[in-house]
Amino acid sequence: MSKGKPRLVRLALSMQLWRAAQMEMFIMRRFAVVSLICLVASVALTARAGDVALEAGITIKDVMNQAHKKPKQLLKKAATGRATDAEKAELLTLYKALAAATPSKGDKSQWQERTDAMVSAAQAAVDGKPDAGTLLTKAANCAACHSAHK
Repeated sequence: MSKGKPRLVRLALSMQLWRAAQMEMFIMRRFAVVSLICLVASVALTARAGDVALEAGITIKDVMNQAHKKPKQLLKKAATGRATDAEKAELLTLYKALAAATPSKGDKSQWQERTDAMVSAAQAAVDGKPDAGTLLTKAANCAACHSAHK
């Protein structure tokens, strides 16, 4: 009888260890599934943001040519208050496409900060805010952006 009791104790202990191991595996599998879902979601959202610019067919170069260079110079017109409502709306669309694009080099978070500031300034111009010109001039700092991202 004394030999049977330690076997039962060992059996009970091994069952407890087995249950604990099963629970640990369950938790690890659940964590892996949740991590995979988060990864897929973040990839999908990132791809979608880039698709906005691609769907519109607007590249970073297009934004620079249309918004900053002759003949349109939308930025200069909006900053000086000479832009029409349609030109301001076009500038906002271009800057939104710029924000959705991926820079060829540099820190993505800095790119996002700079382009978000440009979108906000263009939105202020569309809304007719009096300080929109100053905001646009400050946000569209060509040298700072080009040195970091071009």
